[in-house]
Amino acid sequence: GYGHSLALKTDGSITSWGKDSQNQVTDTPAGTGFAAVAAGAHHSLALKADGSIVSWGDDDYDQVTDTPTDTDFVAVAAGYHHSLALKTDGSIVSWGEDNVDQVTDTPAGTDFIAVAGGWYHSLALKADGSIVSWGYDAYDQVTDTPAGNDFVAISGGAYHSLALKDGSIVSWGRDTSLQVTNTPA
Repeated sequence: GYGHSLALKTDGSITSWGKDSQNQVTDTPAGTGFAAVAAGAHHSLALKADGSIVSWGDDDYDQVTDTPTDTDFVAVAAGYHHSLALKTDGSIVSWGEDNVDQVTDTPAGTDFIAVAGGWYHSLALKADGSIVSWGYDAYDQVTDTPAGNDFVAISGGAYHSLALKDGSIVSWGRDTSLQVTNTPA
């Protein structure tokens, strides 16, 4: 998160620490049965083993209130004030802040296998190994999304993104701190 962190323990419980200005630490759910966690700027979400999602923390953009109540999710990701979830059928659901279409432009379809959130942009990995990205594009973090069908993992940074291909890391977007230029080969 922006000032807080989450960890998923082997027993399925969640540990959190750091800044607690929006109860992003205090309201961390207790118990076991969690399968994944994701931290946004001041909100967090967790995927339960039963496929449902729990979220807590800052709700200024309904990133907690609008959390979907379905129980068919397999992955979660968080952006700055928005969230994403991947359903068992390969479709993507997103909610929260939509100031630069990071929710509105979420791609349709059922051929996705992973999701990742940047601050105001998002990415999805398709089953064919290609990447789709959408949202804020001031640093070409959407425009410069690499083409090809041989990617196996994705990750979103603040204004840059990363993907894994043939054991190498590919990066694109904002490079003010050399987060793109100095990407290890």
